[in-house]
Amino acid sequence: MEARILLLRPFWESAITAEYIRRVHGYTRYFGRLVAIRNGDEPLHVRLDPTLNPWRSRGALAGWLYDRLNPSLNVEFLSATDETWQAKVIEQIGLARAVILHLAPRQTPDTQAFPDIRVERRFVPIQKPEDFDEAVRTDVHEAGTGQGLLRELDYCRQAGALAKTIVLVPDHFMPRIQAALSVVNMGHGIDAFELVDGGVRTFLPKVSTLDHALANLQQVWSVIPYRRFGGPVFGGRLLRALNDVFAAPPAQSAPPCVGIPPEPIPLPPDGKLKHIRFTPVERLTKIPVGRLVELSFEEVAQIQPEWAADPNCPSCGSGPERIFWYQKEASPDLTPGATIVMLCQYCGYKDWR
Repeated sequence: MEARILLLRPFWESAITAEYIRRVHGYTRYFGRLVAIRNGDEPLHVRLDPTLNPWRSRGALAGWLYDRLNPSLNVEFLSATDETWQAKVIEQIGLARAVILHLAPRQTPDTQAFPDIRVERRFVPIQKPEDFDEAVRTDVHEAGTGQGLLRELDYCRQAGALAKTIVLVPDHFMPRIQAALSVVNMGHGIDAFELVDGGVRTFLPKVSTLDHALANLQQVWSVIPYRRFGGPVFGGRLLRALNDVFAAPPAQSAPPCVGIPPEPIPLPPDGKLKHIRFTPVERLTKIPVGRLVELSFEEVAQIQPEWAADPNCPSCGSGPERIFWYQKEASPDLTPGATIVMLCQYCGYKDWR
């Protein structure tokens, strides 16, 4: 069976990403078939069928020249929707012999200016319980790559596939990645607070929960910085990395759970039984530790109406659609006033009442 190399990348304008596909294929073609989730009309910008040669009718030399200038690519484009792409990526990570992940800015491949990742150092006096909400509300920083791409990097971790993953990073973007990674390594991406007389002082910036996936860069097979995508230095490094991955024994991948399990199942990060009742597991950015049962927002409103009336995350302001509601029980306790825990899937803030 032909080996599959999965390419995970930003979704820029389709003509640009098609050209990047062509350049990566120049190196993966020696190892197997390149596979990618389709971005718009990408297949129209590359040649996939070697039998289609419009110059062949002009003579053998013209046909040969067309094949040289526009070679057919051994590429498989997979269709996916906003609802299915996550399950599709997880499936393909398991099938791939190697994974190439292009960790680049989300908007364009060009150099971009990003706000500094720093905390607004300030003192917040605490005189009543509501003041603590003000103390923890700070900006959430992002490295600047796509949140979907960071999720895909974390899927590689969940599947045990980091040992077959090669990450490509443009030189100009590497300092930004290192800045976000340093925050994750120092404080796991959440605010650090210093208790002082009469209040709280913040002293550590906060990055999004998905940016925590950057910690996986320390465990992938190879991180390849590049100045020119597809250039000779880039190509030499990618060929060596691919050769090393294919020379090593295949990584033992175990596909993560997908969908809504019909019953409680052991899940990361601790393998405890968790009853996920409403959210497909692949869409959860952060799963709490311990035994738990998920609650719907309607159940939250039934148990604690006052919380449901103001359900946004106190730390980042995210709405209830980004909050995972649960109880530390085997089954839901819908008694009015029962304890509920919230975990923001964007910034990682946790609270209970």
